Amino acid sequence: MLGFYNATTNDLHTAAREGSLNAAFVIDTLDAWAATRPRPTVLVLDNAKIHHAAAFQARLAAWEDRDVHIFYLPPYSSHLNKIETLWRKIKYEWLRPEAYVDFKTLKTAVWHILDRVGLQYTIQFAT
Repeated sequence: MLGFYNATTNDLHTAAREGSLNAAFVIDTLDAWAATRPRPTVLVLDNAKIHHAAAFQARLAAWEDRDVHIFYLPPYSSHLNKIETLWRKIKYEWLRPEAYVDFKTLKTAVWHILDRVGLQYTIQFAT
């Protein structure tokens, strides 16, 4: 699961695939998301290896040209990454135990929540 989350508006854009994520998937997803930005945007990223892959780094200038600016969090600071709070709420608060019966049920429950982030499922961050 890959997500772009605006904590101010509770706006969430997600993309998923089965198996492990690779740089091509992340780049394609970020390209599609960047094309939807109506104004300059800062994307906050952790220091996952995939975010420092050569192919990813090669796209930084193109995203800058689209007014999507990449900001890397300092190492070991996942607490500053707002989407980590969202993932934690989904996993430990919003998913019901019965969602874990099998993989299909889990996927359905996760997508149900993701489709309703900002509407039924919201997070209030202190300002």
